[in-house]
Amino acid sequence: MKQSNNLILKVIIAQVILYLCLFFSFDNKTFFIPIILFAFYLFWLLADWRQALWLTLIAILPFGWGLRDWRVEIPLPFNFLPLGKETPFSYFALSAKFVISVFLLLTLIFRNKKINLGKADFFLFLFLFLGLISFARSSNFSLSLISYFNIFQGVILYFLARYFLVNRKMLKSTIYYLLGLAIFEGFLAIGQFMLKRPLGKIIEEGLLVAPYGRTAAEDIFTFRSFGTFTDPNTMAIFWLLIIPLIMSQIIYKYPLIKNKILLSISFLLGLGGLFSTFSRGAWGIFFIIIISFVYFLIKRKLFSIIKYKHLFLAILFIFLAFSPLLIRRILNFHYSLWGKYSSGMARIQLIQEAWEIIKQKPIFGVGPGNFLPAMAINNITDVAKGFLYPVHNLYLLFASELGLTALVAFMIFLLLTLKGARLNRLIAGNYQGIKLGILFGLFAYLLSALIYTNTGVNLEFCFLFLGITRCL
Repeated sequence: MKQSNNLILKVIIAQVILYLCLFFSFDNKTFFIPIILFAFYLFWLLADWRQALWLTLIAILPFGWGLRDWRVEIPLPFNFLPLGKETPFSYFALSAKFVISVFLLLTLIFRNKKINLGKADFFLFLFLFLGLISFARSSNFSLSLISYFNIFQGVILYFLARYFLVNRKMLKSTIYYLLGLAIFEGFLAIGQFMLKRPLGKIIEEGLLVAPYGRTAAEDIFTFRSFGTFTDPNTMAIFWLLIIPLIMSQIIYKYPLIKNKILLSISFLLGLGGLFSTFSRGAWGIFFIIIISFVYFLIKRKLFSIIKYKHLFLAILFIFLAFSPLLIRRILNFHYSLWGKYSSGMARIQLIQEAWEIIKQKPIFGVGPGNFLPAMAINNITDVAKGFLYPVHNLYLLFASELGLTALVAFMIFLLLTLKGARLNRLIAGNYQGIKLGILFGLFAYLLSALIYTNTGVNLEFCFLFLGITRCL
């Protein structure tokens, strides 16, 4: 047992060193060298190159930088940016995580490594197949290829998790790595918030889209942290997935992770990171999920926070530190929801545009990634000229791009996977706490998918959590 704990400690220290190196990287070469060295070090520790690559994949999951980048312009029937030289584009990189995940998948296939498949997996394959048909029928090959690859990346993670995390040592190491990732992202988010600007690092992928970051326009412009993600809302969804997992080890009676310092730091940085995104929808969903989580544990007499009394004071401190900005953001909610040029009205118009696309092509949709060109052509609400974003609803996005058939297959896959978790039959045990945290994180993600796009790296984390659920 002691030898196992020492091994995990060495793995965690390696993760810290990796993040320090990535923080100071300034181009693709300096980004990839630490990742390669990190993978070799894990191989030396674990004596299993597949496990080493899996943990490397988890450590770099939010990072999308690649050996080769593609920017595919989105065709529009009008000039969206008349004052700038840029045109809207969709971005894809042959990233380290994509290369590692595909390589691991191929090795498992060719070495005939078996994974027990169930009914849920059949509907996941059906979802992929229907998406492939939609891709084949698409009028824009490049956009559809990029979008389909992003979905495929998440599905690969799901099956890799199913294979690797049956091993309890690997599951525990993966949970530790997710905590380490939360600490790194939390520090980065707080740093951005304190400086009120990006840090100017290559790992801040939001700089690709908004070189100066994003702000919330109330009576003053408030900078919104985005960590290494593409925008603040994407990071907010990351916290909705991760914080319940951290909380499961703090308030659950039988935790798997017992390091109070690590849990406290990751939880507090997670709260600070979530607040610094200034994503009101994510705040609301967070409080709904946490209240539900605590109620669930209290009702089953599995709630315990005796060892973490100091966290209440820390939470109060964080709330008071952010309160002036939080209150201003909340008080402005009515205007931003119903104002003439508000994001709330734009989201409603995007729903109308999505419904129009679904009516036109209900079976196979307009093709992966083709929502924006289709919306610009229809333009029934004129929203495309001022708010060129996909519909802020993952389910409507799947229905409009992949078709209603693919959406139904995806929903049945989710239903069967979550039903298989048997939430009502949970009993006391270390890994049951992990399962609870994962499940409530997934509930938060699926709820947030009603008001956010939740594709890209968020969808990858969702598939990872679904894979973990199947292993518990």
